[in-house]
Order: sequence, then structure tokens, then C-alpha cells
Amino acid sequence: MDLRPLLLAAALIAAPLLPAHADWDGDLNVVLGAKRLDSDPWKPIDSQPSFGLMSDLRRDDWPLNLALDVYYSGDNGTANGITRDGSTTEVNLGIRKIFRVTQAMRPFIGVGSSFVGAHLKDSSAGQPSRSDSDTGAGVWIGGGIYWTLADALNVGFNLKYSSAKVTLLDERFDAGGKMFGTVIGLSF
Repeated sequence: MDLRPLLLAAALIAAPLLPAHADWDGDLNVVLGAKRLDSDPWKPIDSQPSFGLMSDLRRDDWPLNLALDVYYSGDNGTANGITRDGSTTEVNLGIRKIFRVTQAMRPFIGVGSSFVGAHLKDSSAGQPSRSDSDTGAGVWIGGGIYWTLADALNVGFNLKYSSAKVTLLDERFDAGGKMFGTVIGLSF
């Protein structure tokens, strides 16, 4: 799935909102973790390493942050003589509420739309490989907590669930899943 048009559209929408004054704040975080997909269609790669970027932006007088997150997961494995290679890419748009419990402690929750691209390739000895890609739209919900150290460095964790249906290798199934990751990034 070519995400460049979607990312360009998101950048054009967000550009007028970029912090030009002191009354804006936001976060840009890297998320490293794992994604758990439906086991039946994805086996043996239903648990995949994951990498993501979480970002949010808000004016000081807004109760909620605008959220734009991008995640990638992928893996390969062999079972019953079939080698499977698969990956997912998610673009999540939505809102995020960040609570300031203390100056440093910031639990958060979020919800929105999820746009998922998925790819699967199956290979077995003596047989031609089969490969397929598809995209789907759905929803995401997530939360977590991070601590902002020295008013600039975020560290913590993120939990997220997404759902988006795709058709791969003539099967319809969910390319979303459950994600857990550690968060490190910047608060501005």
C-alpha cells in the first residue's frame, strides 16, 4: 500500500495547525513493541515485531489533542512446510485525551479511524509462491501512560487495539490487532 498520498494529505491538513505560537503543544513519540493478529489466518506470524510513530497536537484551550499515528509490523515463519511472510501498515487518525496527573505523569486515551495495508506471501517447496496485498478501513482505540522528564522527554508505554477487514489470498479477515509498545519521544 502506498501511504504517500495519505501522509501528504495529513500533512496538508495539519500544516495550518502547526505550532506558530506558545499556545500550542504536542508530542512526537517512537513506539517499539509487538502486534498480535488473529491467529488463524496469520499463523505462524500472528505475533509480529512492531514500530510506530505517535503524534498529537493541541491548542492550550482545546480539551482534546488531534492524533496522527503510523505503525508497521511484519514477520516471517514456517509451519506445515509453508513459509509465510506478512506485514501490516496502519495510519491512525483521531483524538487523544492526555491527563496531567502530576507535572510529569501523563496517562492518555484515544480513539479514531484506522487505515490498514496488509501483505501476505506463502511459499512451499516445489510450488509457486502466492502473494497478495489489500487495504481496509476501520477503527482504533488505545491508551497508556508516559512520564515527561525535564519538560521535554517522554518515556512510558502504549496499548492499542485496531480492526480493519482485508482480503488476502482469497480469505477475508482482520488486519488490525492488539499492540503493546514502549514509548520514547519528545514533548513540545
